[in-house]
Amino acid sequence: MRTFAGIASLPGRPLEQTLRSLRGQVDEIGVYLNGYPAVPAYVRDLGCHVVLCRGNAGAAAKLSWAAQWDGLYFACDDDLVYPPDYVATLRAEWERWGPGVIVTACGRALRPEARSWGDWLGPARYIDAVPAARWVNYFGAGAFLHHTALPLPLPVEPANEDDAVLAVWAQRAGVPIRLVARPYDWPTRIPLPPGAFTLYEHAARERFASRTRIIRQVSPWTVHVPVTEEVAV
Repeated sequence: MRTFAGIASLPGRPLEQTLRSLRGQVDEIGVYLNGYPAVPAYVRDLGCHVVLCRGNAGAAAKLSWAAQWDGLYFACDDDLVYPPDYVATLRAEWERWGPGVIVTACGRALRPEARSWGDWLGPARYIDAVPAARWVNYFGAGAFLHHTALPLPLPVEPANEDDAVLAVWAQRAGVPIRLVARPYDWPTRIPLPPGAFTLYEHAARERFASRTRIIRQVSPWTVHVPVTEEVAV
């Protein structure tokens, strides 16, 4: 089955490191360049599909190729290095459960009564080690896999709240989300220069108000599992 990795990027990000970590793991890569003055040479050298956007279409632009792709689609971020076994690990977990499941390397479980971003059950940080795979209801949009037969709500709006928007969609559609077992900080975050823009810091300054509004569209929050799963993990 063919594989595709989609990435959205802003200038000044360690995009080249991200691309090189993925190049040998997937069949094709798409790069959505938000605000870049030109296409970097390394992007062309790595044989990527490219969209050069003079403005900023947001983080969800990483999914721009999903509607046209037939196969497995990996949504990735431009500040992560994906380990050599990343694609194989997520794919093996997906093959265990089938096309109706999302598999993620970064996930959490919101409490049933959650009314704000941060109402988690158990460890909250995406970088924490995961000793055993488990079902969750919220996933990081920069580290997940789905088969394109699963109709994600595209385009995602607001485009910079793709985590929350996709989690709400999965809740309403009853889509199970599987968090893989993994070591600490896997995939690995690349340190950014001081003052570099990050969506997390921007959201934190607003006290996650936008994410909270989206999360409140669902109540209660459920951890969905496939019908073949006898015991929720």
